[in-house]
Amino acid sequence: MTWPAPTTSSTPIRAADDDRERGMELLREHWLAGRLTLAEYEERCDEVARARFIEELEVAARELPPPPRPFAAKPSNAGATGSCVLGITSLVGVLCTIGVLSWLTLPASIRAWALGRRARRRGTPASGFARAGEVTGIIGTVISLLALTAWAMLVSSIF
Repeated sequence: MTWPAPTTSSTPIRAADDDRERGMELLREHWLAGRLTLAEYEERCDEVARARFIEELEVAARELPPPPRPFAAKPSNAGATGSCVLGITSLVGVLCTIGVLSWLTLPASIRAWALGRRARRRGTPASGFARAGEVTGIIGTVISLLALTAWAMLVSSIF
């Protein structure tokens, strides 16, 4: 939530609605942090609402520190572990029920495949789990589709 970088040219840059909304959010954060009184907050919000140029938005943020940079989130192993557990569970479910529950295991296998792929692409520390979840998801998807096809053929031949 920072203002666009000021330009060195003498031509002022017009403020967009998004710029004014970011300005209001920034002022609200400072108000909630106790850096502004309610009266100052309302006054500066009025300034932001009336601002036509970026420079006017910067004036509304006078005497306030720039917003802190968000901390980089640590990569999580949750997606990798979840994909592995979901993939194995769905694969065991479709194999143990001889495909009867393939209508239930197919979405779980597809989800395990997607979770494993996303976790592997993000480079999580548990990339082995991510790969295992992706592979078991692919295998479970193929087996579930084959089982659904077989059950559909069996039912259609009976009726």
